[in-house]
Amino acid sequence: MESSDFKYLKDPIYGSIKLESLVLKFIDTRQFQRLRYLKQLGSICFIYPGGNHTRFEHSIGVSHLAKTLITILREKQPELAISDRDVRCITLAGLCHDLGHGPFSHLFDSAFISTIFPEKNWCHENGSEMMLEYLIKKNNIALPREDIDFIKDLILGEPIYTKQKEKKFMFQIVANKQNGIDVDRFDYIARDSYYTGLKSTYDYDQICFDHKELFDIYELLHSRYSLNKRIYLHKTAKAIDLMLCDALVLSDKYLKISDSINDPEKYTYLTDDIMHDIERSDCDELKSSKELVQRIHCRDLYKLVDAVTMKFSQLEAIGKEWISSKIIVDQCKAEEDPEKQEIKDFNDDKIRINWSIINFGMGAVNPLTKVKFYKKPNTNTSYNIDTDKEIVCLPPEYQEVLLRVYVTEEKYKTLAHNALKQVYTKVGLNI
Repeated sequence: MESSDFKYLKDPIYGSIKLESLVLKFIDTRQFQRLRYLKQLGSICFIYPGGNHTRFEHSIGVSHLAKTLITILREKQPELAISDRDVRCITLAGLCHDLGHGPFSHLFDSAFISTIFPEKNWCHENGSEMMLEYLIKKNNIALPREDIDFIKDLILGEPIYTKQKEKKFMFQIVANKQNGIDVDRFDYIARDSYYTGLKSTYDYDQICFDHKELFDIYELLHSRYSLNKRIYLHKTAKAIDLMLCDALVLSDKYLKISDSINDPEKYTYLTDDIMHDIERSDCDELKSSKELVQRIHCRDLYKLVDAVTMKFSQLEAIGKEWISSKIIVDQCKAEEDPEKQEIKDFNDDKIRINWSIINFGMGAVNPLTKVKFYKKPNTNTSYNIDTDKEIVCLPPEYQEVLLRVYVTEEKYKTLAHNALKQVYTKVGLNI
């Protein structure tokens, strides 16, 4: 069913989604359509073939959930005085929250940009701000300045640009900095689980939860941890990420990929297709990058040497700097015959070290302690629970560190492994 004022979109997660005319104005732009060419899970599709969904449908899903939630709040709690403007802005914030994502999901900002600009604290939220402003201006969409600033703040989860006083609870809908339970997470957990073959159930229409739903909330929070362990941080996907990052870094001098974070016109055309652009190129400057891309397609990947899971306190005690490529190589050369050609060839550039921090969404804190609950019949009174009394079998830690060491070629795996064990011993890491 279609009308000049709205359309219905069929979504595999929520069924029929109604898209209003203003939302359609945003969707039907080149800046938003770019999201069709950014896979939600980046390299995960090489491991889970079904995980090919994109930022495009995720963004529409988040917009739908944001609108659904605020509409329910408006109906059930008229005292909140939720206006048409509030509904409009939160819907658009959900729609536009991922406009700034680069190629290959979080790899672009967390690995590539941080390598090119180690002094820059740039993230995809910065890109979303830039692209939102550009989309509105480029397509002559009429929105008041205060609405644009409000939408940007709703994406960030805190009032930074907004000059007038806005309703505090609205900043928890798209990006909840209080406990991490927001419509963005609701959608990616449901969508990522669906497309990778995992199961996930939740009720997405609340900010404050009935006490009896405590365990369901814990399951939702735990599902983020589970997805990280089982899907997002898959060892083979991380090997591919490292290779993609190397390919992007090597090609940046020629393609000027990193310049796009300050140029919305260039950023509009920066998508996962950069991988194919590199592979198709005959330029000598892209030869090394092209070889890496071809290796990925042929499954000739960086090899995992070792993986260690540790407490965050162990990482703080050891320090990342004491488990580095140089230290591993120096340890190897101290033990092996330096005249062997294999040892001569073994240098820092043959090792890749990957650190990942996994948690329930709020660092080392139990996020359940940050969630507001209520008990009937006192539905107007919210409180925080004592988790020790409510759920006995909670984990002792809510954050862990995963260290993985890879080598760029199979022939260096044993050398790196033997040296790494010695490094573990020296830093006091008992494996």
